[in-house]
Amino acid sequence: MSQLHRTPKSPARKRAFTLIELLVVIAIIAILAAMLLPALSKAKSRAHQTACISNLKQIGVALILYTDDFNGYWPFASDSSQPDPNIWTKELQPYIRLRGNQTSGQENPVFICPRANYSPWANNELSRTYACSGTMLGPTGSGGLTSTKPRKANQMKNPTDSLLVVEGKKDTPADPTVRWCRSNYDWKKYAQLDLALSNYTATAYLDFRHDGKMDVLYGDYSVRALSFRLAQNASSVNQTNWDNYP
Repeated sequence: MSQLHRTPKSPARKRAFTLIELLVVIAIIAILAAMLLPALSKAKSRAHQTACISNLKQIGVALILYTDDFNGYWPFASDSSQPDPNIWTKELQPYIRLRGNQTSGQENPVFICPRANYSPWANNELSRTYACSGTMLGPTGSGGLTSTKPRKANQMKNPTDSLLVVEGKKDTPADPTVRWCRSNYDWKKYAQLDLALSNYTATAYLDFRHDGKMDVLYGDYSVRALSFRLAQNASSVNQTNWDNYP
């Protein structure tokens, strides 16, 4: 009997993607990325704001402890004639430790908002991105306010609406060596000028860095987000609840 000769089957050819199929896959990936990136960006922004709110709450606790220990006075805002610590953020050192030397070291990272951008410095290299309002400035005795004198915490007219600590932009932006905001903003020199502008991105001092909002520590030690548009409303932010003086 003759053997049956079977023709071996040729191996199956592997099917490759065509150029059109590859382009379709790439297009789908691009569409999905375009849909996801805004959501991721918003999530990151919310995380930054949550961290900022946490920072301000810790600062509020430190201010409460300070006033309890110093007969109801807040720390003076700043006084360059004094040796270190000569600014309110460092005066809180017993309650919020400095980085490094506990007399002359930099402020604790709790004074840095993760959303702050003080180019060319990296965020963790900054000194502070929060400033006090005029409410923490002491009276001069001649109708004005000064950063070199402390103020009694109980002198606020309405603690719930009184702004105490706000977010600030980099001081002297053109100077690449500066990595901090001002220590304080009084109403007439700073806050009033910024709030008269048409766009929050044009402000020189107050930083509405959370997509048009800034986080604020109020006189009752609550922390709330304040939008630029609401801040421009005189019933929300005015000299009375910013400076609490006269």
